[in-house]
Amino acid sequence: MKKNYEIFIDQKKYEWTEPNINGKQIKDLAGVPQSHRVWQDLPGPNDPPVKDQEEVDLTKPGREKFFTGENNSTEG
Repeated sequence: MKKNYEIFIDQKKYEWTEPNINGKQIKDLAGVPQSHRVWQDLPGPNDPPVKDQEEVDLTKPGREKFFTGENNSTEG
């Protein structure tokens, strides 16, 4: 039987059945546009970005909070 992982995206709770999740899956689950960016909400001042194909290990405590926002990058 698979374990369900509770994750929070933009302070809303979701269930996830895999031990890993990537940025694209987070956006799909939250229903935000693919043009948005995802960050992992960690204790302390640094919230690292999560790229579309970057996997986050949900089996480690404290890794289950994320937030999204518009991509205001001026790169390119």
